[in-house]
Amino acid sequence: MKALFITTNDLRRKSIIGGAVDADKFIQFVEVAQDIHIQNYLGTKLYEKIETLITNGQITQNANSNYKNLLDKYITPMLIWFAQSVIICLHLIKYLMVVYLDIEASLQRLLRCKRLNHL
Repeated sequence: MKALFITTNDLRRKSIIGGAVDADKFIQFVEVAQDIHIQNYLGTKLYEKIETLITNGQITQNANSNYKNLLDKYITPMLIWFAQSVIICLHLIKYLMVVYLDIEASLQRLLRCKRLNHL
């Protein structure tokens, strides 16, 4: 089972993602940022250890306080930043594609009008 290292509330409270944004619209970007960036920084063994502790509900036990400290003080802020950057980049690409398609459609209409004027 996949465990996310932050909650959607963490992301909303500490980023530019507002409360009105549906969590279903950005949760996959948190997972992408976690898989790409956080696993890269932590290494697979530490990443999987923390994921297992979260999944099993053992992250808050006293024996795991170092992992909890690492998660709260370092991983959570990093993941919020990385998730936010992934969201912004992918939405920018989506926006640019819409703009490109709109410009292309306008150019096609313009060319059709010019052809009609020649007739």
